[in-house]
Amino acid sequence: MKLGQILLEMGCISEAQLHNALNQQRYSGMRIGQQCCELGFIAEDQLLQALATQFHFPMVDLNRIAIDRSLQEGLEAAWLRDEGILPLSRTESGGILLGIVDPLNLAAADTIGRHFDTSVHKALISQSLLEEHLLPPQPSTQTATLQTHDTTSPEGSNQAIDMVNGLLQAALHMEASDIHFEAAGQFMRVRMRVDGCLMEHSMIPKQLEQAVITRIKVLAHLDIAQRRLPQDGKLQHTFQAKRYDMRVSTVANIHGEGAVLRILPSPDKQPTLEELEMGATLPELLVRLGNSSGMILVAGPTGSGKTTTLYAMIRHINSLTRKIITIEDPVEHQLPLVNQIQVNTKAGLDFPTLLPHLLRQDPDVIVIGEIRDRKTAAMACQAALTGHLVLSTIHTTTAAAAVNRLLDIGVEPFLVASGLSAVIGQRLVRRLCPHCRCSEPSPQPIPQFTAPYFTAKGCPHCNHTGYRHRSGVFELLCVDSRIRQLISHATSGLELESAAREQMHCGTLWENGLTMAAHGVTSPEEVLRVLPRGN
Repeated sequence: MKLGQILLEMGCISEAQLHNALNQQRYSGMRIGQQCCELGFIAEDQLLQALATQFHFPMVDLNRIAIDRSLQEGLEAAWLRDEGILPLSRTESGGILLGIVDPLNLAAADTIGRHFDTSVHKALISQSLLEEHLLPPQPSTQTATLQTHDTTSPEGSNQAIDMVNGLLQAALHMEASDIHFEAAGQFMRVRMRVDGCLMEHSMIPKQLEQAVITRIKVLAHLDIAQRRLPQDGKLQHTFQAKRYDMRVSTVANIHGEGAVLRILPSPDKQPTLEELEMGATLPELLVRLGNSSGMILVAGPTGSGKTTTLYAMIRHINSLTRKIITIEDPVEHQLPLVNQIQVNTKAGLDFPTLLPHLLRQDPDVIVIGEIRDRKTAAMACQAALTGHLVLSTIHTTTAAAAVNRLLDIGVEPFLVASGLSAVIGQRLVRRLCPHCRCSEPSPQPIPQFTAPYFTAKGCPHCNHTGYRHRSGVFELLCVDSRIRQLISHATSGLELESAAREQMHCGTLWENGLTMAAHGVTSPEEVLRVLPRGN
């Protein structure tokens, strides 16, 4: 029986999802099970169960076996990963229990049998299990002279594996967005960004520094021998039965090599537009999203939640009756029914190159991950004028500044005036911890702020910071006839921004931030820290 049919009978996917996966498979070349995983239709354990049914293979039960990492000695880690196999343990008869990701890879199993000169018993394992228990490659003789005995010994490698796993678990438990591994001379500093602020977590001994970085590179499929040039990759980690994707970036400083891991939110944690708490701006935004044409931009600096809002808008309008095509760099979350294309600058596939081709794909909605240059902006405006709804993000401080940015980079004023429908400006502010929030009679940090002043003392629930989680502060600029006229006449930036603020009936970022502070959602200090005064 075909795997797709097995997944259907197991109730893991619907007929529509199978049809969608088969269509995507024609372009990706993936096997149908992997394609369903990539689309987010099934979890990794569901694919394993289906493969076990199809090939009559047992699945590895980690509660009944103890993985013997010493069996990997003498085997190249890169070869084990490429083949998707992992020696797990010795059987009672002296054979090898071999974990295998691809049940069709019988040649690799034969090689393992010849290596150990014994029989091989195969069992299915997941790719994440393989990565979790794969030892880092042993360094070459030349490299070994640069490292301490502890780092290259099995004990040192195992310690690095346990340390990285523990830090990943800790970061996910703290709901961190980034983990920073920073070489600092006599030690490696580990810091985590929680609710937008960096905090020191721990120190790693110097003798384990390279082993930790090597382990991260192994998990992210990076070149462990390359220590001078920056590298980018991706890894997956399971926490509390949920799989998390993490982007990895390694860069060497004067003290040694470091890494930053960006933890991408799990798909089930992606909020809807209603859950973003946009307040009075939401009804007006929904009206603009209901239009069949026009360009809607999300404006804000790095780390202000623009991508989250963009994905929420896509999910809100996503349906079988609309064809949505995205160009992203990179694709952060896979969405059903959405045709997502990832930018590949090395292959010459960038935003300006891809956009003309997408217009021939008969899309209803075009999503551009970010507008960075004049050519992309101009084509986005033209697409909005030819009957397409265009969604994108742009790096500016406010919604009004986004209009000026389009003009400054050289887009014709008539294109901006005719194509632009709305701009969302946003920031993220930390919420006061509900467990230790209280009214504070001390002097106000904002003189014109007359509402009750709330603060938080700090408690174990918020790691003694006084804040827990973040909320968005939003403003919405709807382009009306007056704004269009000002844009068409190339009005000065200051005059345009002043008119835009007057048009924002739902409040500016600054005004809405003060309102949140007045209601005790955040503190006036946080408003001052995040929002430009008077905007």
